[in-house]
Amino acid sequence: MSLISSLLIGLAILSIALIPLEVMWPGEPRQRRFRRGWSLDVVYWFFTALITKPIAKFAVVIALLPFFTAYAIFQHANVRWDFGPLRRVFASPTFHRWHHTSAEEGRDKNFAGLLPLWDILFGTYYMPAQQPSQFGVAEPIPGDLIGQLVWPFRRRQTVDAKSSQF
Repeated sequence: MSLISSLLIGLAILSIALIPLEVMWPGEPRQRRFRRGWSLDVVYWFFTALITKPIAKFAVVIALLPFFTAYAIFQHANVRWDFGPLRRVFASPTFHRWHHTSAEEGRDKNFAGLLPLWDILFGTYYMPAQQPSQFGVAEPIPGDLIGQLVWPFRRRQTVDAKSSQF
């Protein structure tokens, strides 16, 4: 699930959670005090439009696109940066480098693009102290563009376990 989807779901839940506040305490002084000013209006006017209006969703995606593009470039930078105590919160170049290793220890790890929480939840988080030294794939790939585009979809040669025994 993307960050935008997560945000939209969270905002929908927030909007739904505030409905009982509106229904249960229509004349309560506490609610009038809560509604005075901008706090609840922000939820109704901004977030409700964001959740229900496709053009608002599109505008948010367009507004965030430069950030996510720059962040993807940052993750692939050849630097040994992590975010210190926030290394388990935000993906860094150090975190993402293990995603590209061909070493067995890091294979199929660190799939998250922004939040390592997903890797932590699904057991694919891997962040040792050392950095990987091998990258790419173990098999040779074609040298031409068309061959490289088709290569991931080729039939792989599988070795039958019974016939390979001596």
